[in-house]
Amino acid sequence: MKIEKKEYLSLTNEDKIKIINDIKINHPLFRMALKHIKVCHSDSKSRKDPLSLIITGGPGVGKTTIFKEYVQQNDETIYTSTGTKKNILWATLPQPIRPNSLMEILLKQLGDRRFDKGSQQQKFDRLVGLIKDCGIELIMLDEFQHFINPKTKRPHKDVADWFKSLINHTNIPVVLFGLEDSLDVLKENQQLSRRFKRRVNLEPFGYRNKSDIENFNRLLQEIERLLPFEEPSRLISLSEKIYSATDGIMDNIMNLLREAAYIAIKENDNKIKSEDLYAAFSYDGHLANKNKINPF
Repeated sequence: MKIEKKEYLSLTNEDKIKIINDIKINHPLFRMALKHIKVCHSDSKSRKDPLSLIITGGPGVGKTTIFKEYVQQNDETIYTSTGTKKNILWATLPQPIRPNSLMEILLKQLGDRRFDKGSQQQKFDRLVGLIKDCGIELIMLDEFQHFINPKTKRPHKDVADWFKSLINHTNIPVVLFGLEDSLDVLKENQQLSRRFKRRVNLEPFGYRNKSDIENFNRLLQEIERLLPFEEPSRLISLSEKIYSATDGIMDNIMNLLREAAYIAIKENDNKIKSEDLYAAFSYDGHLANKNKINPF
């Protein structure tokens, strides 16, 4: 239920903190990425070959948030007398990664109680069978950069070849999420690369020109609209400083403003002040550790 600004004064601090924790910003880049995933998910049913997608970007730009959001909105699991029906198979990839460990993760996700039993070929056959039996329509994997060996900086060829074989045997779309060097896996495996024709790269917000600044300010306006404060914090007036503190990275922005909001609530203030942002920046070891001068 939507709460009017005038009602925020009657909320407890615990209620306000819950609202802050639950804030989700569906900005244009997120909507665009979610739309691409939906196209892969729905259109592949009418295509000869599945339409697969890779979403890349630096740390904190929102890849995992998009991953979780799509799963939350679209994943359905139905238990019947004849078995389990599930439309999305999703997992976060471990490091280090091997074909065997990845198969066990996916088998467990599909409810295989013997996920760690059998030879590698037996696990592969069970996985392909379960994907078909459960009615999986889409596979989503986060942290795809783990396909790269951290020591050699080269892709794990056996993992990439195994993954290509899984795609060939199931013929369903796959959406991958990873850091920008994830593309190196595709560069070194052209057969795998051809299966991921659609690619999206998420970038931090810019602050170079009028259009960048307007986009960034719209983001701050949306965040302020959702904050549980009756009085305006006028975040736009601190736009340049907020950008300087966060480099326009979505995760940094939300962490900074959430922490500032917590501080304001603790001090029984009804808005975020510049002093709160100063303290929030100082408390955030990730931001303060970049040898930046506190801009607030």
